[in-house]
Amino acid sequence: MVTNGIRNIYLENNKIFVHDYEPYLKVFDAEIGKYLHNIGAKGQGPGELPYMYTVDINPHENKILLCWGNSAHRFDFDGNFSGKIELPPIDDNERINAPVVSIDARYFAGTIRTFDGDQKNLVVLFNDNQEITGSLKCYENPIQPPNIPGGVWAPFGQGGSFYRANQEIRYFRGFTDTVFAYRNETQMFSPFFIIDYGKHTSTLNFARGAENPNLIIVSSIKENDRYIFLNFHTENASPEPYEDEVYFDGSLRKFINHSISGIFDKQKQSFHFLRQPIHGIPGLKNDIDKGIPFFVRNTSSNNQLIDYHHAYKFLEYTESLPDLSDSFAEIINQISEEDNPIVIIAE
Repeated sequence: MVTNGIRNIYLENNKIFVHDYEPYLKVFDAEIGKYLHNIGAKGQGPGELPYMYTVDINPHENKILLCWGNSAHRFDFDGNFSGKIELPPIDDNERINAPVVSIDARYFAGTIRTFDGDQKNLVVLFNDNQEITGSLKCYENPIQPPNIPGGVWAPFGQGGSFYRANQEIRYFRGFTDTVFAYRNETQMFSPFFIIDYGKHTSTLNFARGAENPNLIIVSSIKENDRYIFLNFHTENASPEPYEDEVYFDGSLRKFINHSISGIFDKQKQSFHFLRQPIHGIPGLKNDIDKGIPFFVRNTSSNNQLIDYHHAYKFLEYTESLPDLSDSFAEIINQISEEDNPIVIIAE
């Protein structure tokens, strides 16, 4: 049922939500893996999208936003459509773009796409009456789409991304050093933590050959009550590059993965990078049943950690394990290469 290209998998309210390359979510029972229903549909009508770029799952409001460009559709956890969110206009230079997140039942935040000139805002806050109530101002030089033939808008690097940490919402932009947190008391985004990149910081100069060759950027952040899990990307500074593959736009693409993983302990206020327990399989070493390393791809509001793999890849990884335990071997024997993705949940 799940396409080859998985964009993300979420776990909330004992349900697994799969975001692949279909313009809707696929929902499964988290206890037994049974398919339940879809949220959204493909099309142009109410509750339908031609494509789905981002997903926001708000378990505290029982709301889900499916976003595409400057369009956001709202559903409950059972898949009932409750309306399209109209994004307020700003000016000719900027507009609100996906991703959009719900702060509460009537209050939202969206990232900004800049078309020309100076970028004024990173995030704009608004309500369901299309009233703009505040913004996170741009504190650095604007990041524009590449001024080259074929240059395209890159929402992650230029617009930014949100993630949820239990009841809190964070915002970051790939090329910058500051992660912001939404504060209810001020109804604003404020700095949450700052990454000191040293010589690896971006010059924000994206002409060909002009960017810092040692550049390291954040590619994903996940967080629970105790830890912040960060993944970085670099072209030059990775100590453990490895051959990897990904399904994108209907085809399998092979590439050299230059990612670096790290973990920040909020209680001890300490950070360290993670070496690959098995080369080519990044993550935390599995010291429970000697299975494959656990890579934190997502977290739930109950502090559960989520990892997932295509079934064929999961079986391929097990061939790299030095010593199979009986319990893990029993799991492997139940899996076929043609199965839906394997989801691993750490409590």
